[in-house]
Amino acid sequence: MRWTAINYFSIPVAAIAGMLLGFVWYSPVLFGPSWAKCRGIDMHDPKQSQELQKGMGAMYAAIFAATLLSAAALCLLVVRVQSGGVLGGIKLGILVWLGFTMTVQLTSALFSHKNKTLFFIDTGYQLVSFLAMGAILGGWQ
Repeated sequence: MRWTAINYFSIPVAAIAGMLLGFVWYSPVLFGPSWAKCRGIDMHDPKQSQELQKGMGAMYAAIFAATLLSAAALCLLVVRVQSGGVLGGIKLGILVWLGFTMTVQLTSALFSHKNKTLFFIDTGYQLVSFLAMGAILGGWQ
């Protein structure tokens, strides 16, 4: 693999896209209310909302670092496999999600007796995120 074949600009762009998708996915517009209900969170309770706000900056920084690491790993696969553009990146995103992310989340959900709806919301976000990151990374190689 040639390190010069990597488009280093595409990695943070893909990570930002993944984060933005998360903001929309878990917003009140899409799955935020269902996710909160499954977690036993009342978003209209000021005390709970205030408690959830604590440490959000550090949490989002850690989530961004994790998403950046995922984008970098996916980028290495895209370059190594020579994915074939946007569609190839999307296919690799599906493969990574299906082979690693979904299976790990499913195992965790089964052993922790996680609510099925919560599992589908969370793993659905991961799928959409990997699709978007794969498309961006594949398209810019």
